[in-house]
Amino acid sequence: MITSAEYFKAFQNNDQRIISLFYEQHERSFKRLLSSKYTITDEDFLADIYQDTIIRLWENIQRNRITIETLTTNIGGYLYGVGENVLREQLRKQKETSIEELPQLPDDTNDSIEEYEITERNRAIQDAVNNMGKPCAPLLLKFYWDQLSWDIIAQQLGYANANSAKTQKNKCMNKLKNLFKA
Repeated sequence: MITSAEYFKAFQNNDQRIISLFYEQHERSFKRLLSSKYTITDEDFLADIYQDTIIRLWENIQRNRITIETLTTNIGGYLYGVGENVLREQLRKQKETSIEELPQLPDDTNDSIEEYEITERNRAIQDAVNNMGKPCAPLLLKFYWDQLSWDIIAQQLGYANANSAKTQKNKCMNKLKNLFKA
């Protein structure tokens, strides 16, 4: 039986054989858990959620957002937690925008508008963050742009621990939200 640490190392090293074993081992129970908890019957939707969750798990490990030392549960438990977040994001997106409600534009127009909106929104957010100063600007930049783990951020910015850094990030995000409301 493969341990959480061995799976974690496989994700770090992109060991496709072990990652495939992990994928197959957790797929059925993952889908069963989410479908029963959220009463979802669409198998294709659940398959997409699972695929997105595996990718997010891999990204979190590759970007050191989670390390074997900071993992507070086994890697399967972490997978389910990430999966619930992915599912909630997808359900929220579906609720916010229904395809039938959107006007149809030519394909190239959609791409241009989306690129412009993303660029402008990112520029506005980055300007706002840069203008926030200490302690918010360095903290938010390290978390969102550099995608560092909480332990590394806490160490680099002199916080007592990862939870202190997370608490400060929440305060900074509230400040940022208030800036955009104004």
